[in-house]
Amino acid sequence: MQLKCYYDKTIQRDVKSGDTIFAVNPKERIDGMNQYGQIICHGIIPEYRHGFPLLISGEITDNNIIEITSFMEHASSSEDVLSFFRCGYISGIGDKTAAQIGAALGFKLFKWPQIKGIAERLQGFRGITKDKAVELIQMIDSFERFRKFLQYTLSVDGFYLAASKYFMANGTDSEARIKKDPYKAMAYGYSFASCEKIANHCHVNRLGIDRLSALAKKAIEMIESTGSTCATLKEFISTYLKIEKSITEGPMTDPFYVMAAVFEQKELFTAIMQEDELMIFSTETYLKERKIAERIIWLNETKHCAPGASVSIKALEEDLGIQYSEEQKAAFLLLDSPGVKVLTGGPGTGKTTVLNGLIRYYESRFPNKAVSLCAPTANAARRMRESTGKNAFTVHKFLGLRPLSGGGLMSTGKTDIPAGLLIIDEASMLDIELFHMIMENVQAGTVLLLVGDEGQLESVGVGNVLGDLLALVPSCRLTKVFRQDEGSNIVYNSVLMNMGDTALREGKDVKIVRVGTEEMISKAVMDYYMTYKDNKDPWKLRILTPVRMKKYNYSTMALNQNIQKLVNHNEEAVIYGGKRFSVGDPVQFTKNNYDAGYINGDTGIIVSIEAEGRVLHVKLDNKTIRVSEKILADLDLAYATTIHKSQGGECETSIIIVPQNPPGMLNRKIAYVASTRAKTMNIVISEKDALEKAIKNTNYRKRRTGLKGLLKEFI
Repeated sequence: MQLKCYYDKTIQRDVKSGDTIFAVNPKERIDGMNQYGQIICHGIIPEYRHGFPLLISGEITDNNIIEITSFMEHASSSEDVLSFFRCGYISGIGDKTAAQIGAALGFKLFKWPQIKGIAERLQGFRGITKDKAVELIQMIDSFERFRKFLQYTLSVDGFYLAASKYFMANGTDSEARIKKDPYKAMAYGYSFASCEKIANHCHVNRLGIDRLSALAKKAIEMIESTGSTCATLKEFISTYLKIEKSITEGPMTDPFYVMAAVFEQKELFTAIMQEDELMIFSTETYLKERKIAERIIWLNETKHCAPGASVSIKALEEDLGIQYSEEQKAAFLLLDSPGVKVLTGGPGTGKTTVLNGLIRYYESRFPNKAVSLCAPTANAARRMRESTGKNAFTVHKFLGLRPLSGGGLMSTGKTDIPAGLLIIDEASMLDIELFHMIMENVQAGTVLLLVGDEGQLESVGVGNVLGDLLALVPSCRLTKVFRQDEGSNIVYNSVLMNMGDTALREGKDVKIVRVGTEEMISKAVMDYYMTYKDNKDPWKLRILTPVRMKKYNYSTMALNQNIQKLVNHNEEAVIYGGKRFSVGDPVQFTKNNYDAGYINGDTGIIVSIEAEGRVLHVKLDNKTIRVSEKILADLDLAYATTIHKSQGGECETSIIIVPQNPPGMLNRKIAYVASTRAKTMNIVISEKDALEKAIKNTNYRKRRTGLKGLLKEFI
């Protein structure tokens, strides 16, 4: 059926896909629907303004909803012309002028751009200047051009938001531009697979530099998504072939051509020999790792200013009422010279006690030097303040990070970190990007002490900073456990896990629940969630799972969707990529955006939704972030989070999921990190003996990085 109508309003819309439930006002009665007035439609369509004239084709469902199969802008009467101008796309043209223009040029408004000399003719009407005439014609023309471009994008499995971004940047020539150079569309959100479809349809050279470069960049992105900063030649080739095999049944690209593109485009890719292997990096990541290595060598070669009289370790022990072990005393030697140093230790090894002593010791030796404390997350910085009695900041705030105007990369509002002692806690969470910024700004003579726990997972971002540095810079490992049992089964069990001991203890603060199947995991999670949830503070209870992929019913994607349906019944929502965001939902940011004011891992609550424009307001600890459509991709629901994302955070109660699958997620680090998030209660849901398997398994997928090799080269 076909329906001439006016767009009335949007009822529900997925910002990413453009999938929309909307209302229209028909111009005539519809056969088969037995109704006048507003009609509900569903399909992928631009969000027009109220009154926009349309011609819609589709099928009527049993619920009297029209599932649209096609649409187009359509005007054929004076009422249509008036309704279009009342939409307000062009300001300053009232009903009288609009009626005069329609009478003079005809009522087929969307054909006006084809009229010869149309701009000059429009200038004859009151209030229409040359510029306004050009603006009007371009605006009218853009509706048809974008519709056709959107239809083309959907035909290659692209999505609405990507088409909209590309069209806004490239204008009415978008279709011609994307067909000529499809791979540049990846910068606007088109997938490599979509670009390949366009390229194949338009017979773009498969061995052209643009395609080869795009394929290599996609391979590097996949490698970096695993946390590695580089790959061996074999791994790189395997990755790009995997990408090709997933989207085509045709012949694969010969490695000779891909590597030729890598070697040719040095501004994008770097290939170097490390330990007799050819390693492939993105040039951006390689330069950061190289700069870090250079700055570490430079800092380690600088000198202290002359120290003053210092308090002895023995005097510190008497003052603090403690006695340091021999390995704890060794940590004080780290302060004897400037440079990057590492202090590691698991729970109960006395890291905090040593840290407080180190601060006192350094202040006594260098009373005129600054002592600065920071950590990668707000929670970790707060715990640092509580344990030391000194001010501590997030690393981002300490550095005064800002975005570069060119987009993406970090800059800093500060010129230098104060010389002295800089202690960074939870250092396993430092990625290459953040550590690069630290090293760029540290001053000569500084002692940079990284404090962490080797049992923790690596950073969410790329790199393995703590692990790479441990063997190559002065380090102190605290291994002796002093605080194994202080009434806390959580602490007791975390120590056992670190030692590979599966004889865990249960009690009022630890409950281990065994389930027999994957299906039973989800039910157990829901039951315990409803029992322990706090309606006033959703962050008191966290659900921690090792997997994100929706194929598992205990993944973050599945659990977030199911729990949201269970507890949040707000009808008003913003939808992005199938995810609903409503007031009251706990959410987590998944990328850094220093301009908008959030970093990867920040959590908050949706407190309001702007009626116009589908904008969310997310309240973090100390500020509210305005999340527009442009940055919705950076937001995820957080009723459940991955164990990796939870690192550095804390809660009162945690529900920890330990499934048998995927097997790669069953390891000691995953179990250990999950078990150390809660302060008062751990509920571990283990599928059969998955928990014991995880604790025993120390075979982790090692991240491949360049930092260690570069440091060895410079040393």
